[in-house]
Amino acid sequence: MRFFATPLPLRYQGIIKSATNIFDQSFLWNPEKQNFFDSLDSFSPDILFCDVDNVNNAIISACNNFTNLKKIVLFSNRPINSLRSDLICAEPSISATMKRNLERNGSTLFYLSDYADISNLSNEKKEEQFKSDFSYYFSAEEKAQVEKSMAASAEKFSSLLAYLKSLSEIGKLKITGASKLPVPEHLGYLPPDRVISFLKSSKISLDICGGNLFNQAANGIFTVSTTDNYLFPTIKINKDAKDKIKELLENPETRDKITKEAQEKVFRNDTSYQRLSTILDKIGLNEFAQKSKNKIKEIKCELELL
Repeated sequence: MRFFATPLPLRYQGIIKSATNIFDQSFLWNPEKQNFFDSLDSFSPDILFCDVDNVNNAIISACNNFTNLKKIVLFSNRPINSLRSDLICAEPSISATMKRNLERNGSTLFYLSDYADISNLSNEKKEEQFKSDFSYYFSAEEKAQVEKSMAASAEKFSSLLAYLKSLSEIGKLKITGASKLPVPEHLGYLPPDRVISFLKSSKISLDICGGNLFNQAANGIFTVSTTDNYLFPTIKINKDAKDKIKELLENPETRDKITKEAQEKVFRNDTSYQRLSTILDKIGLNEFAQKSKNKIKEIKCELELL
């Protein structure tokens, strides 16, 4: 079984990486090196994942010429009525009007909720140089989410900085990421492959927008978030935040219990392989859906989580 994917947004990459681990052959199309039709023709895939925003009329025409090709559209903000797709993966938050339009076109929908990418789950260890009470990874994606959630409000951004400063008064705080925060605790840029070690080396990892909670739970990283979630404690940025986090800092048994439960929840329902398995079941590729489920067991055994 041959698997082909167009460039995709960050949200879908965990599913694509998981797919490359279970299919016999995989091809990730690079539009800068080869045109779409030649790539499709030479590779002759059985299944295609494509993103709406990267699809034009030429790509649609090429896809429709391959009648036996199973096509999965990773939907972001607009439907492609002329592409005969087998499944559309949509955001759970799409509008009711958009949902009706998609269903009216006879599309089979799958609502893709958040998940942990365990396709290349890190088994990184703690590093002495990163040892701290609190860690915060301020990536470019996190910066965009912070600015969006705070409506780019200077006042609210200042409250984030004040929140971080208050924590530095009760414990050692270290911050890293592609985007720099104007605080002395910022260590500078850290390569993505070392972020897990950085976060694991602290007692409490901080999350502002909820974007990394599933991945951090899968990696066994205790996290406090300002966003409501079902994995870790939610502590809003207010006058009581400092005292609540201090209480968690002083209770390692509580942190360990919460972390273990969060990891178990994610592995039970919310990994990239589970999302992929559901997608493959919906288009009739049951054998590969089962392979995807089996991958979860393999990873749990490797990490000694069984």
